[in-house]
Amino acid sequence: MFSNIFVDSSGIYAFGNTQSTMTKGYIDLLQTKSSLDGAEVYTKTMGGTGSEIGTDIAFFESFEYICGHSGSITSVDGEIGLSDNDLNDIFVLKLKRSSLTRVWGKFIGDSQ
Repeated sequence: MFSNIFVDSSGIYAFGNTQSTMTKGYIDLLQTKSSLDGAEVYTKTMGGTGSEIGTDIAFFESFEYICGHSGSITSVDGEIGLSDNDLNDIFVLKLKRSSLTRVWGKFIGDSQ
């Protein structure tokens, strides 16, 4: 289910969460980009073995920032390369808009 939709001169971005055969865990982040004429540019899921809930996304220059909370004990995504401290930590990701490759990512929480 998409919770945020953004449009700019480079395309249409939809962001939310999914629970499907595409997921790596129970619920994962879902992002898709389409051109302004509706052709799909990319669709990507990001998640670990548990649930990752994306709560917000923001764009600045050629980057995007995603925040949410994670219920995985492994990582939000192997490609993102984060290690979770606990079963309910907050995460913040900075990704390149063009490819969704990680610039940096942080978990905020403890092992309690």
